[in-house]
Amino acid sequence: MLKLINLELKRNNIKVYILSVFIAFAALLGFTYLFAYVPHKQARNSLEAMLMEAVSFMFSTYDSIISLTCIISVSIFTILSAVMYTQFVVEDYKGKQVYLLFSYPVNRSKIFLSKVIVVFSFTVLSMNLCNAAVFYVFYLTESISPLVVTDTFSMQTVAEAAKSTIIFSLLAGALGVISMKVGFIKKSIPATIIASVIFVTFMSNVLSVPILIGSTLGNNILILACLIIALCVSIFFVIELMRKVNRMEVE
Repeated sequence: MLKLINLELKRNNIKVYILSVFIAFAALLGFTYLFAYVPHKQARNSLEAMLMEAVSFMFSTYDSIISLTCIISVSIFTILSAVMYTQFVVEDYKGKQVYLLFSYPVNRSKIFLSKVIVVFSFTVLSMNLCNAAVFYVFYLTESISPLVVTDTFSMQTVAEAAKSTIIFSLLAGALGVISMKVGFIKKSIPATIIASVIFVTFMSNVLSVPILIGSTLGNNILILACLIIALCVSIFFVIELMRKVNRMEVE
């Protein structure tokens, strides 16, 4: 399996995806500071003052800022994962490219699984590193000149950031697999990416609800429930596609 994974890394150029991670880092860092700055914004009229008062509590604690940043991170890395699957899986199993894959003296399901492992691992690892860098920079600046004045950055906050990052990164990896399933069945690159956008839009709206009502416990339970469901569905889809690949005939 390790040889197949190395082969996939050599066959596919991942430098562009590494560059995308750096761009994601810059975007997430900007969003994090934007969230922290929102309560400091001065309203210019009564309507804006009402709106600011209604949303300011969402950005008044580090936990809420971390959660919102992680939700955006899930969106970015799910779409990035879907784009990677279009190159690693969807393109390889449509058209004449499939002739080359089926000519390898290796079990077809192992080849397919190695592709999924590469993309899933890259998604989870890169999101963890990206979020860790974002929160580390934010922590350094907050320790010097804090923007969030109603909360303190403690070790509990660090632990919450680490836990949220791990959970959300697994969620992004699972959503990427589900998006790949759609693209594989449709044999369409646009379908893969569009599916990922639809999934992350729905998931972001669902995960934002507890933050809107200020329920930390509700947010944790909802995140875990979404993660378990997404992982179970993605594992089922991978097993199903492995069987489908083994039964595929080259026309």
